[in-house]
Amino acid sequence: MKRDSEYSNEELIAIARLADGFSSPSFSIQTADFAGSARMMCMRPAQVGAHLLLLLSAWREADCGLPNDIDLLSEVSRLRDRWEAESAPVTGLWFEHNGRLYNRALLQERRRQIAAWQQRTEASAAAVKARKKSVKARKARKQKEIQETSAGDRPVEKPQEPELDLELATALVFGAWNEHPGTVTHKGLTADMSKNISYWLKAGVDTEDLLAAVKAYGDVVLSPVHYWSHRFTIEDFFRRGSIQKPSPFKKFLPESRPLENFLTGGKPRPQNTVELEKDEFYEHK
Repeated sequence: MKRDSEYSNEELIAIARLADGFSSPSFSIQTADFAGSARMMCMRPAQVGAHLLLLLSAWREADCGLPNDIDLLSEVSRLRDRWEAESAPVTGLWFEHNGRLYNRALLQERRRQIAAWQQRTEASAAAVKARKKSVKARKARKQKEIQETSAGDRPVEKPQEPELDLELATALVFGAWNEHPGTVTHKGLTADMSKNISYWLKAGVDTEDLLAAVKAYGDVVLSPVHYWSHRFTIEDFFRRGSIQKPSPFKKFLPESRPLENFLTGGKPRPQNTVELEKDEFYEHK
């Protein structure tokens, strides 16, 4: 996988233009790069504000750029009649391509968000596929039971369970996690995440129980009448645990009655804390 610095300006523009269906209401600003750079330190406050307004306007465009039009730029930046005298340090942070202005750092942020969006989309598609396959298998087993029962009064043997498709079941659990608004969104399914989920599937925990635990946990996090103080990554949620410290997901299984156990009892709900190390595999919603 390429690093941001390895993409050319033209490649970054093409990625932004070709991302059909992508939209994002916000982008992150690296304070050290924005406020701590030599160029920004030399700017007047009005020029810093003008640059930020141009960034905000460009982000709303499909290609993350702005027309290289002085009248439009002077209005968007709020410099207006001061554009000619004040704009040089601002436009120095942008480059021109085919009649439009682009900021490389903003394009790099757009590329990162597009990559994360595409990974989430693929994971959701895999989860939908796995869910459909699971439903189809359950219907087939039920139909077989009905047919065997109606064939005679002899004892009906329990149909043999089909072999578990670990890859699809894991994708189903991961997709359900990413789709719930109460959980931390992961950008991709890593080997460690997959290993922790599949461990419990191999141990005999039903896929539906894992899905129920994910839903219950997300519901508790969002609920104003429930309390849970720690935000898990999916890897931590399904860690193996021990006798002294069981895996967190077990507290949210249906038999653990999480929606009753984590009620606040009418007391004000404490503020949830987030204890997550920064890495490339997840982001906050």
